[in-house]
Amino acid sequence: MDVINRTFIGVRVPPELLPVIDAALLTLKRKPGILDMRWNQPSEYLLNLVTAGELSVATMSRLVPLVAQVASEFAPFSLTLERFAGLPNMIQPRFAVLQFTGPGADTAVQIATKLDALTKPVTPPREGRPFQPHMIMGRIKTESEQLRVSLGRALKMPEAPPFGTWDIAQLEILISTSSTSGVGYKVIESFPLGK
Repeated sequence: MDVINRTFIGVRVPPELLPVIDAALLTLKRKPGILDMRWNQPSEYLLNLVTAGELSVATMSRLVPLVAQVASEFAPFSLTLERFAGLPNMIQPRFAVLQFTGPGADTAVQIATKLDALTKPVTPPREGRPFQPHMIMGRIKTESEQLRVSLGRALKMPEAPPFGTWDIAQLEILISTSSTSGVGYKVIESFPLGK
């Protein structure tokens, strides 16, 4: 029987950007109304372009030429770490996310859309929600309308200007891993962007 891995196509946050994100996250954690949250660890920070699903090694290998093709069609780009927001909405969010903007956000959407279309025929069925450039920072631990409303109010409070810029020069096929030190991602293959 083939090993099954939860597989993603995306980009891990580089180590030099972690202090910037951690400082921004600290400002969010200090806001009133931020209660009962499970915060992601730096090993979980990922710009997830496509959640490919539970894949065998053989199926994962079919992704390699598709991701390589898309990577070759796009130049490196930059994302602005703009602000925190809520998903699925700002009124009663379940997730706190860091939104990305700037000219590179459109590039990220184009890459994600193309990857989604090319990989769908070789991967299990998945949701068809349009891609929004963001990274999940935390989620409510206990389902509660009161907690969701409190999180939404906290996320609407004004913040500092953009937190920084993330230069992206490659795409990665990753699998999720877990160990005693927590959850993270292992890179299976990396593809430099280049046009």
